[in-house]
Amino acid sequence: MSIYFADHLLPKSPLVCVTNEAMSNGSECATVVLRGHGLAGARVGEETEFVIDGNEAGVGQPEITLTGVKADIPIKVTQLSQKVFKATYTPSIQGQLSIQK
Repeated sequence: MSIYFADHLLPKSPLVCVTNEAMSNGSECATVVLRGHGLAGARVGEETEFVIDGNEAGVGQPEITLTGVKADIPIKVTQLSQKVFKATYTPSIQGQLSIQK
């Protein structure tokens, strides 16, 4: 994830996000597709977004936690269709972000 401050890329960016293996509870969460610029980078004070496409997955709703350096960052999830969602967030301070399911 690339983090900018005052339109400058921070020295330690881009940051690598790590995902964990899907839990083997019979769900098809491994088929969920994530896409959008909000997964690759964000600018402090600017809203960014990404899409969660569960069209090939089983029944379920996304639950997202975005953890920042000093506090969690609120994420708004909007349903676009039956199994497609848009997640938006606005970082308020610079630093590394971690998206968790």
